[in-house]
Amino acid sequence: MNRFSIQESVAFGWQITKRNLALLVGIILLVMMAQAIPAWFSRQTVNIPVLPVLFDLAAVAVQILVGIGLLKILLNFHDAKPVEIADLFKHLPLFWRYLFGSILYALIVFGGTLLFVVPGVIWALKYEFYGYLIVDKGLGPVEALKESGRLTQGVKWQLFGLGLVLMAIQLIGFICFVVGLLVTIPIGMLAVTRVYRVLAGHIQTEPPAQS
Repeated sequence: MNRFSIQESVAFGWQITKRNLALLVGIILLVMMAQAIPAWFSRQTVNIPVLPVLFDLAAVAVQILVGIGLLKILLNFHDAKPVEIADLFKHLPLFWRYLFGSILYALIVFGGTLLFVVPGVIWALKYEFYGYLIVDKGLGPVEALKESGRLTQGVKWQLFGLGLVLMAIQLIGFICFVVGLLVTIPIGMLAVTRVYRVLAGHIQTEPPAQS
């Protein structure tokens, strides 16, 4: 079982964000726009039969597609591989696996939440890396959930602590006139990506290189 350092993961996220801030901000803004545009059209056509439903489905499809692309981009940033904004839209073959994985994950967390909340939190932490495993390893939805459960065995308290730290960081970003979120969001995502790589055994934790 691999363990990770919360401090090292957040520091790593900060270092990568600092070195690639402009590109990361551009990616975050593009993701937000891609998800918002179909939802906007849905609201504008609310009185037209069928169209709102079609735009809602389009919004879900775009959210899934850019979600896959964003995970791939985060992994490439972590692994010091080339990153292009176009990578957000290049992974259509993974669409259905990621969609079904997301549905299963949501049902598991929802079911756990109905059982006095605590199981929902535990299962959310246990299976949170399913998306990474689909994108990184090409696993099926069920296999990805099972593997995430294996990776997170024995480190759920650490993951919970990481979640609290990242929530605090996002709050700081929000307080900084909201614009600070464009910095704190990628820090958080890259910190989680670092944790995934450590738990998957790709690396051993060590202080990130200083730029």
